[in-house]
Amino acid sequence: MALIAGHRSAVVIDTATGTAIRSWQGGDGSGGFACALSSDGRTCAIGRRFGIVEIIDIASGTTLRQVGGIERWVTALAFRPDGAVLAIGCTNGTVHVVDVDAESTTLDTLLGHGRPVTALAFVGSLVLSASTDETVRVWSGDGRRDGAWPLLHDAAVTDVDFVDDTTLATVAFHSRPLTWDIGGEQPVSELRNGPADPYRRVVWDDGQRQAIATASGAVAIWDPARTAPTELRVFDGTPISSMALSPDETHLAVSRFDGEVAIIDIAGATVTQRLDVRAQAVAYLSDHELLTAGFGNELIVWDLDRNTRQSGVALPGRANALALHRGADAALAAVGLTSGDIMLVDPARSMITRQLRGHARAVTSLAFTTDGSRLASGSDDATVRIWDPLHGLEYARLAHPSYVQAVAFNEAGDALAVATFGEIAWVWGRVTTRHHRVR
Repeated sequence: MALIAGHRSAVVIDTATGTAIRSWQGGDGSGGFACALSSDGRTCAIGRRFGIVEIIDIASGTTLRQVGGIERWVTALAFRPDGAVLAIGCTNGTVHVVDVDAESTTLDTLLGHGRPVTALAFVGSLVLSASTDETVRVWSGDGRRDGAWPLLHDAAVTDVDFVDDTTLATVAFHSRPLTWDIGGEQPVSELRNGPADPYRRVVWDDGQRQAIATASGAVAIWDPARTAPTELRVFDGTPISSMALSPDETHLAVSRFDGEVAIIDIAGATVTQRLDVRAQAVAYLSDHELLTAGFGNELIVWDLDRNTRQSGVALPGRANALALHRGADAALAAVGLTSGDIMLVDPARSMITRQLRGHARAVTSLAFTTDGSRLASGSDDATVRIWDPLHGLEYARLAHPSYVQAVAFNEAGDALAVATFGEIAWVWGRVTTRHHRVR
């Protein structure tokens, strides 16, 4: 048995005799069929442009069920091998999974593709989807969340950071800092009594203390032992562009957009150092060494004990984002440029080891997984790309509705949080194991 669909018609053919058993026409103007045949050859699904999906008994030609709730044109269909579940792909990149026999609503909605779905297939309980966004995605059937889901805010989200593997902290302009269980879509707590200024950045140390930077240059440190945060005016008026926690979790390095860099003693809530260097992004190489980038087209290793430059690496453009992986044997820095390129740098040898190209606009944020096997990059081109830094390969490309402001992996590396311009933070599940770039 074979099911063939064209622009305005679909036909079921008996492959043994070559004769047509059943056919459908799109004379109502809803042509452009998508179709799927169940493995036993008894049932077929026909999808039309205007979100109409019919599940049909081939022998009688009767419609067993019409699936509703599909808001966009249907572009691809696939039955699970047992015929009990149908996957429906749409022009907006959404994949709906429905129970064939039940009249209930969709079992699951899989979000992640940035452009129309072109093909679907089941491998056991896994759903494979292909799209014109040049990705193939694999979605699990074990009840865990895959793809992307939104965390809605009432103000523009500016930064994200994981408290632990399943808890996310977010900050937004003119809104209290929130924490979320990433399995849900509602905040589980909010931090009160903070500064009235719009929030810019967030950093957690060990899941206990939280540092929040504001648009006016202040840093607020929340400690569970205190009812209100300790607020420290680090800079006057200029927003903080970057914050980094020292490996021993005792100090915080902060930079502002005009390039000034300061070191904060967290316990004492005091500024202990102001560095004689201009930078827009900072990262701790060790408790005594700070990486700085953003001005002068250079990545600098700064000796904090002597408050002096230790070494530097020339960059082919201005840096806009910085991330560091401290491995057992060596450290690897990723520097995002305003050109969209990413430079991988070995700070110990003061040399660029690899250049990653793909973003069409400035790189705004970078994050390594804990083991350093993956690097996430966010950009003004409204995409997040996942890279294999060891081999320099693009592993996945995640499209978003607006430009990306921040990215963060959880410690396990199986969830990625993304802050985009607007009132939404996105969480991607299994992003390092379930999403594959087509080459």
